[in-house]
Amino acid sequence: MNLLRRIQSALPGLRKSEAKVAAYVLRDPAGVLPLRIADLARLAGVSEPTVIRFCRALKLEGFQAFKLQLAQFLGSNGNYVQFSVSEGDSVADVNRKVFDSTIGSLLSVRDEVDPLALERAISAL
Repeated sequence: MNLLRRIQSALPGLRKSEAKVAAYVLRDPAGVLPLRIADLARLAGVSEPTVIRFCRALKLEGFQAFKLQLAQFLGSNGNYVQFSVSEGDSVADVNRKVFDSTIGSLLSVRDEVDPLALERAISAL
């Protein structure tokens, strides 16, 4: 499962303060990469230990491991993250957001397909 989906899946089980970090990351994943832990904590309105707890809630050792996984995900998926369409978006923005969300969804499905199960299904046909 990709990192952004893991964050979305983990949201219901996170503390309120950890959910603030999750919301910030989901809102601007690429913008998190250059941040220091103190910067992310400030921008999310939480403490630095909360950012660490958020990372550990995702089964990562710490902030650097989190940023590494985020960078790998964004690099391998061409920044096709899901964005909400807003009322003030231009037609070009809506077009880009819809296509990026669709591509992101397809890449997520691709990453979650079990190759052995797919082979068995093909053989059964």
